[in-house]
Amino acid sequence: MSSTEPRRAQPNVARARRALWVLISVAVLALGSLASALTRAPSALTGLTVAASGVLLLTATLLAARVIAALEQRRRREPA
Repeated sequence: MSSTEPRRAQPNVARARRALWVLISVAVLALGSLASALTRAPSALTGLTVAASGVLLLTATLLAARVIAALEQRRRREPA
């Protein structure tokens, strides 16, 4: 491989990046759902929607942070 050729991402890195974008998309959708639910009139369904959206948002955000940390750790370990 010459120094002018772009390096192709290894399959694990490509899969991690794809998972990161999926998690970011899920977090954005959950945030939209949460914002929408918070503007509704109080009811049991609204409460369930807020709770489910909040849990999904938190989970997707934390998992995305873990993927970012793993990708950064791998980037630092690779030789320049």
